[in-house]
Amino acid sequence: MKYTKLGNSDLHVSRICLGCMGFGDVFDVAEANGVTLCHDRYKINIL
Repeated sequence: MKYTKLGNSDLHVSRICLGCMGFGDVFDVAEANGVTLCHDRYKINIL
């Protein structure tokens, strides 16, 4: 995973983010858990 500095802060965030707008609406709990496990596996650190 590639990371980039967030603005003028000292925070480094992954270049890929996980959109979670559909959690609880489009996705049920099991699907949302599967997506977040994938995010963990690929070291995505911004939602």
